[in-house]
Amino acid sequence: MFQQLILASASPRRREILAQAGIPFTVQVANFDEEKIRKELAQNNKKIENIDFSEHYVKALALGKASAVLAENVDIFRIVVLGADTVVVHRGEILNKPVDLADARGMLLRLQGDVHTVYTGVALCYRREDSDNSLIFSNFAVRTEVVFYPMNQEEIEEYLNCGEYMDKAGAYAIQGKMAAYIKEIHGDYYNVVGLPLSAIVQELKRLRENV
Repeated sequence: MFQQLILASASPRRREILAQAGIPFTVQVANFDEEKIRKELAQNNKKIENIDFSEHYVKALALGKASAVLAENVDIFRIVVLGADTVVVHRGEILNKPVDLADARGMLLRLQGDVHTVYTGVALCYRREDSDNSLIFSNFAVRTEVVFYPMNQEEIEEYLNCGEYMDKAGAYAIQGKMAAYIKEIHGDYYNVVGLPLSAIVQELKRLRENV
């Protein structure tokens, strides 16, 4: 039986989602060079030919974060480490967090009036307390389609001025002021926020039944 859940993320959105669901957890930020791995994964693959690469991308980052935290807790057993990574994909191109205001503006100009896909990779890593201290890994991705209403330049600038774009994949927060421009969502809303809660809960249930 699991005794502890560790969230391998500094994201306040992910902390809020777990807390709202009443799931007890602690936070331990992974000592993991995320940007280096992102660059390696994206090298020669900025233009994606199929969704498999998008899923591979977020799953690899999530697993890297969770594995790094698990490695720092080698003497603790019956814990589950949760790693996650979220990206926006528009017309075959991954949109990570904007590097500056101009980058964010470019992302919103692309996304307005169009559909895009949000992918969140999830990794759950569990160390058994048995003869060989074996490890169990679950690594998957959840996708949600989001459709924006058209936004004019004034609306985009007004949104950028509120500052929500910072530290957000695709330069927007669906739970914030951008909610006014969301036309449709196909899939898990919380996945767009950054953590597909229901999929994680179901996977934790499955793991409990098998440990």
